[in-house]
Amino acid sequence: MFENLKLTVESLALLEEKYGSAEAALVQLENGSFIALRDVLWSALVHEDPSLTPGDVGRMINLKDALKAVQALNEAVREAFLLH
Repeated sequence: MFENLKLTVESLALLEEKYGSAEAALVQLENGSFIALRDVLWSALVHEDPSLTPGDVGRMINLKDALKAVQALNEAVREAFLLH
């Protein structure tokens, strides 16, 4: 599931609509917000299935997988912003 994460312009726009800015969403994620984790994951997965909702993503991830999800998001952020 986490290997298909992709932050695109659309992903960032979706986060901007929910948080005011994509950066604000990432700050909430860094602060440990499960809502932000769900929303950022959703924005990075919706390219796979446009009918996917944040709630769908929240139901796919259990607490055991949360750390893996955060690590995968960190990699997606590095790729999106060319931080390799």
